[in-house]
Amino acid sequence: MIGVMARTLRFAVVLVFCWLATMLYGALLLETFVFYPDFFRDVPRSLTLTAEFMTPVKPGHFFRPVGMATTAFALAAVVAAWRVATARHLFAAALALLGIGEGVYSALFFWPKWTILMTEGAAVHPAGYLRQVADQLQAWHWLRVGAFTLAVACVFAGLLAFHRDRVTTAVTTAVTTAQRR
Repeated sequence: MIGVMARTLRFAVVLVFCWLATMLYGALLLETFVFYPDFFRDVPRSLTLTAEFMTPVKPGHFFRPVGMATTAFALAAVVAAWRVATARHLFAAALALLGIGEGVYSALFFWPKWTILMTEGAAVHPAGYLRQVADQLQAWHWLRVGAFTLAVACVFAGLLAFHRDRVTTAVTTAVTTAQRR
């Protein structure tokens, strides 16, 4: 009974990681294809409208806590899938891609660029520089989208490998039990 509960708990951890990664990826794509075209339509004028639009809730209010939860569940999924080498390696690859592509990359590159664009803005920087920063941010954003796409592919491949192992183990156990009778 404890073995069944442990397998169920491990599978739940993997499913939550898959759900969080998928939700975060969907939010990144929404931001990319729905919000970014308006944000960067006519820099610096469009940045003023963007700042007004994002007064109550900013993307960081969503991305930081969900990103941290996704990272925590990625670590937990690696541990939960430890006995299934393929799944463990895929979840570890997803964790690395998310950690570098979202965490480190965002902190070192995106957050400073967003500070220049949204916090300092035209009061501190000339319009030409703001346009240059906006172009850099958009261009480098595609690397982040690419890293996240690979990470989500690893997550789903890992989920399939983990589930395949669960099913195989269950069938093997059922057959072994039936043969003993």
